[in-house]
Amino acid sequence: MLLLLVFSNNYQDYIWNKLARARVVARRTRRIIRQNLGWAACYNLIAVPFAVAGWIPPWGAALGMSFSSMFVVFNALRLQRAGPVIERGRYTSDFSSPYPCGVDPAR
Repeated sequence: MLLLLVFSNNYQDYIWNKLARARVVARRTRRIIRQNLGWAACYNLIAVPFAVAGWIPPWGAALGMSFSSMFVVFNALRLQRAGPVIERGRYTSDFSSPYPCGVDPAR
């Protein structure tokens, strides 16, 4: 912390912006990981016993597993589509804006 006091205020804001963005991205990542684990667990709890009992043909089980995998992959890809991060508070991912949360109060 002592080192940060030596740098200018702009650099400190830049660092805080990066830390705030990392925190929000980590929260989004954890949420999507939980969703993927929940989906996979539900699918396996429902479909695997039906497949073992013979109520689902092998091609149906394979098709269901491929759809489950595609759902997990597309759900994880939502992280890349996420827009700019604005967290409740002072810091944003947009360093170019001098206003809190990137909002101009004059507008």
